[in-house]
Amino acid sequence: MDNKCPSDLQSLAQIETCSPSKSVVRILGLNPGSHTLQGTNTFLVGKGSQRVLIDTGEDITASNWARLLVDEVIVPNNVSISHILLTHGHGDHQGGVVTLLALLKQMGVAKLPIVHKRIVVNGAFPARDFVCHHLEDGQIFKLEADNLTLQVLYSPGHTDDHVCFVLKEELSLFSGDTILGCGTSVFDNLHSYMNSLRALRNKIAPPASLQCSDGLSFDNMPISVIYPGHGPTIIGATETLKKVDEYLSHRQLREEQVLHVLAKQEKSKLISTWELVDLVYTTPRLTAFFVRISAQFNLHHHLEKLLEEQKVIKVWPDLWRLA
Repeated sequence: MDNKCPSDLQSLAQIETCSPSKSVVRILGLNPGSHTLQGTNTFLVGKGSQRVLIDTGEDITASNWARLLVDEVIVPNNVSISHILLTHGHGDHQGGVVTLLALLKQMGVAKLPIVHKRIVVNGAFPARDFVCHHLEDGQIFKLEADNLTLQVLYSPGHTDDHVCFVLKEELSLFSGDTILGCGTSVFDNLHSYMNSLRALRNKIAPPASLQCSDGLSFDNMPISVIYPGHGPTIIGATETLKKVDEYLSHRQLREEQVLHVLAKQEKSKLISTWELVDLVYTTPRLTAFFVRISAQFNLHHHLEKLLEEQKVIKVWPDLWRLA
């Protein structure tokens, strides 16, 4: 695991109460790195004795993360976790499930939390070594004592199983890795990812056609706070809308850059995604190996999208030219 957090990132506390109502507490996964930034954000939602945990950090740092959660939040506040909700199956989000359940069992907790994750048949990221319940799109979790409601929102693209969670009463969104607090995210399917971003944008700024005479319904309520899977909280309707628009425009700009680079090549010249990294990412030039791999990964998906649109031609598994 890469333990080097980029030096220019905002410092985040290991534990922080994020919402003015004190209903959202962020516990860092203690796994900083070039991909995980300050570390994976895990969130304990609720104010009463029964709370919901969103994501669980990474397996390699799970023991320290679980102990931090239990010793500094669970025990001092005399609370328990009723449900664990996973945004997706990447190892830095589901990696701590087994460790946390084992620790709670060791402590003598009579009723262990129920784990939930979107299960995709033959999906790329199945649950690892634990039993979980399938998350349905639109499914609701009620925190009765706190009068809070969490709703599942399917958001594939980053992974095939990715979901976000809307906290209805506080107009907030747990975005997982679809939107990060800083920087941009990788994705497995660009078409799905762009659709998910557009759906989230409609949550933040619902089209006029979705307005109801008696206010906004749950399904099209605006979002004014984003709790990302990595990085700081994004606060305010203006900032959340700005962030999503930045993501959408960034992907569009990257596509235009790819087409521009290919158009400058001789018609017979074939180019690989590894070569494209240096031609597209010129400012700043990428030097860290794992960051270059992620850039290549994203460019490949841009090219696959352009291939579907018949704008490029694939001559070999990773050799391309303009159509």
